[in-house]
Amino acid sequence: MLPNGSPGGRPTGTPHPASTGCPSACQSIGRPWSGRAGRVGPVGDPPAVRGGVVPSGLDVAGVTGRQPARGVRHGSPRRREARRGGSGRSADSVAAGPVRRIFVRHHVRVHLTQPDDLIVRLLEADKPTDVVYVGAACLAGMLDGFGWVRSRHSLERRVSVRREVLQLEKSKRNRSGHLIEFTVASLTVFDEDLGAWRRANSELTVRRPESVESIVCASSFLDMPGQHSVVLTRPEERLTRLEQFAAHLRDTALPWFASTADPAQLARTAPDALLTAWGFAQDLIEFLVSTGHHLQAQALWDRVQEHQPAHRQAFVAGRTMAGTGERPRWHTPEALGWSASVLDLL
Repeated sequence: MLPNGSPGGRPTGTPHPASTGCPSACQSIGRPWSGRAGRVGPVGDPPAVRGGVVPSGLDVAGVTGRQPARGVRHGSPRRREARRGGSGRSADSVAAGPVRRIFVRHHVRVHLTQPDDLIVRLLEADKPTDVVYVGAACLAGMLDGFGWVRSRHSLERRVSVRREVLQLEKSKRNRSGHLIEFTVASLTVFDEDLGAWRRANSELTVRRPESVESIVCASSFLDMPGQHSVVLTRPEERLTRLEQFAAHLRDTALPWFASTADPAQLARTAPDALLTAWGFAQDLIEFLVSTGHHLQAQALWDRVQEHQPAHRQAFVAGRTMAGTGERPRWHTPEALGWSASVLDLL
């Protein structure tokens, strides 16, 4: 389901990081660390691994968070110091470079050059909700600038007043040991300045629900080619599957976001699918006018007319409505003609 309420697809709404994906700076997934790998507790932020240095030999307690039995002290003094935040070596040797950590979970040998409890939690989680939330946070870390917003079930990236959203949906058939899957359902762009412009110039725009007052454009991801979901049922496959899905999103979703990021080029770069009579051409035109790119808005209007010759009569009807003081419904062919008139694009 798209933000405008219309169905999309099937019914339902800096450089790439290292191949291991999830940086330790990932935002809270909303069900944070409780002191043991794979266990989650009340809302809060997962703490970083203390010190960030673990000996190159396998140190299960230091990597997984599992604690020794009460009254038992595991490991040599150097290992205990490493878990407290030191390394047993001089400060100069630590500064020379990160210590490589190696651990094995579900027959998966994972090599890390920085502390990352999130990956451990991804491999250890069992409940479908926990797996989806940790997987979503991990996926966000694999995409430049994105973070996991649990309250909205979305991956989001903010650049100044612009907010780009990948809306996620978990499968209703999820069940531990049988299926754990989530889908990217839609892509949406919001711009806070556009919302402010619409509130200040209500006579130049049509009425929209308040929740999408700042919307620039949106699209169903289910209508795009290729993979739409990722299956994380088997723990030993989770990291690889997320990396593959992240690579697919970099080839599909991120270029879609980029196509409307530069107002000075938008009339040329906007995808044709956004310019249909019931699409987001009107919203993009208002975005260009609100940013002072009037010539780009005219060029985009010309492109819409070329691509939608069957709706020219509706465009004329919209201009007539503008002359009589009427206001059309949002996402209709008449609304495009109305906007072209009230925004002086003719």
